[in-house]
Amino acid sequence: MEQPALNKNIHLLADHLFRHESGKMVAVLTRLFGMHNLELAEDVMQEAFAKALREWTFGLPPNPSGWLMLTAKNKAIDVIRRERYSKEFAHETGMLLRSEYTTAPVVEKLFMEYEIQDSQLRMIFACCHPALAPADQIALTLKTCSGFGVQEIAAALLSNAETIKKRLQRAKNTIIEQKINFDIPLGADLKNRLDIVLQTLYLLFNEGYKSCDKEQIIRKDLCEEALRLALLLTKNNITNLPKRTHWWA
Repeated sequence: MEQPALNKNIHLLADHLFRHESGKMVAVLTRLFGMHNLELAEDVMQEAFAKALREWTFGLPPNPSGWLMLTAKNKAIDVIRRERYSKEFAHETGMLLRSEYTTAPVVEKLFMEYEIQDSQLRMIFACCHPALAPADQIALTLKTCSGFGVQEIAAALLSNAETIKKRLQRAKNTIIEQKINFDIPLGADLKNRLDIVLQTLYLLFNEGYKSCDKEQIIRKDLCEEALRLALLLTKNNITNLPKRTHWWA
């Protein structure tokens, strides 16, 4: 295969994996670093994809998704070792990450498949925190959990790129200022957030079914991502609830 064609295929594969894997990576990295370090989690994820684009030109790994996760995990350990005494990490893991003896086991555990799924659910509900404006919740969820670009979010919310950039920054600032936790709420708090979570998944599916991309009217990858996240909700006993028919209503 000629080099230009190879590079194009690698970029297409990376774009596909970004849609399906970046949300998982950011979720588990945020669980390690804390919601207040969301931008650090995004940086580590982007570094993993940048390394993939550099190295995959010499040959694709047998398991590209696994390669990305391993790369993100190793980069996370490097960040923790470099900044364990200068940065405050997640409350759940902070003390353990201060020790070289416990850092690797903690990181290894959170990158296991069932922990990644739990981290994704936590991320969805953290992004849909009531302290954020509803449109900001949706924008942040689409960006963080599903790898949406700014233009795609703007199309989903019938807005423009500059407004979406401001929404995303405002949401991140609110997370830091109000010290929003990375967890799944319970009881009435869950009810308040579940409707906006379901609305966000609907918008994700809708963008796939009727895409703003003129070259792809139907984007199967977005539809599949919406269905995957919806299935995550159904697999957890706490979140396996339909809209407007909660047991406490």
